[in-house]
Amino acid sequence: MTSPKFKCAIFDLDGTLLYTLKSINTAINETLRLCGYPEHPLENTVNLVNFGTVDLVRRALPEDKRTDEEIARVHELYLPRLKKHASVGTMPYDGISEVCKKLKESGVTVCVMSNKSDGATKACIDTYFEKGLFDVVRGSVPGEYLKPDAKFTEEVVKEAGAKKEDCVLIGDSIVDLRTAKNADCPCIWVSWGYAKKETLDIEPQYIADKPEDILSVILG
Repeated sequence: MTSPKFKCAIFDLDGTLLYTLKSINTAINETLRLCGYPEHPLENTVNLVNFGTVDLVRRALPEDKRTDEEIARVHELYLPRLKKHASVGTMPYDGISEVCKKLKESGVTVCVMSNKSDGATKACIDTYFEKGLFDVVRGSVPGEYLKPDAKFTEEVVKEAGAKKEDCVLIGDSIVDLRTAKNADCPCIWVSWGYAKKETLDIEPQYIADKPEDILSVILG
């Protein structure tokens, strides 16, 4: 059997492994409603995501309410609602579970690195994927690193027991491409997620139009 081109695959969660826009939209709108702020239509949710939950709350608030204090207050209300509504409309993309299993069977270390809160990230993985499929699952923790900070990638790589030169990042957004660039790792950009290719300001090294394309890049 030919050795994999990459020995460690680090997946983004939202828009890469899981469709989650409805759950995010439900959670942020319930939070905004509670605080007396206007809600967002589902189609606008894609403009709120990718830079972590604090930034999502900031973008969701009216511009004149985006003080540090109000963002912190609303964020504290948002996190439990994000976890509560994690299953609303959420589903793995067709074929992605099978791809992860095939990678695992081929000796690839399979990880998840998300700017979604750590609790919500782990809850999603536990709900929608087989136990033990992922070797490392990391979401964001208040006060710690977020993508695209290279230190977040370095921590995941270390926890996976891998070498950075053996890793590839897999994601759907410009944040994932910036993360890969900052960490000096290659990236597979997936076209089925939340970002349109014309919005990217970094040219992807690899493109996957369907989950099976990930196997072609990693396993050859």
